[in-house]
Parts: sequence; structure tokens; C-alpha cells
Amino acid sequence: NLVAISPDGTFALTGMGDDTARMWNLQTGECLKVLEGHTDQVTSVAISPDGTSALTGSYDNTARMWSLATGECLKVM
Repeated sequence: NLVAISPDGTFALTGMGDDTARMWNLQTGECLKVLEGHTDQVTSVAISPDGTSALTGSYDNTARMWSLATGECLKVM
């Protein structure tokens, strides 16, 4: 699985083989959000410098921009 750490070090974003990305609290290990929308394995994850959004790439030939506050997909590219 792929991992990106937030700029402030409080959470991580992982790319998963189940077509999702997951946001994790690094202190507790709790899954905070599941980002769903890809139709194939997530192969790359990145978090914006301000920690408010993320970009994921997938074998489904799309990239998705996400709001990390809401878990909403903002754009499909």
C-alpha cells in the first residue's frame, strides 16, 4: 500500500487494493475517512501542502481530487 503523511504529521493517507484511499489518525490508528470512487486499485496518493486536499491515482486511468475535510471527490481527471 502507498502512504502520504500530512504536513503537520497528524494523519496519513493510504492507497488501497480495494479501490479506496483511507485517511488515518497517526496517534490512534483510527480510520478517519474512506475515499471511495475509483473503480480499480489506487496506485498513488498525495496530500496538498496545506493538508486540506488530496490527489489519488488509480489503475482505472483517472486521478481524483478530494476534500479531506468532507471526503468528497471534487474533481475527476
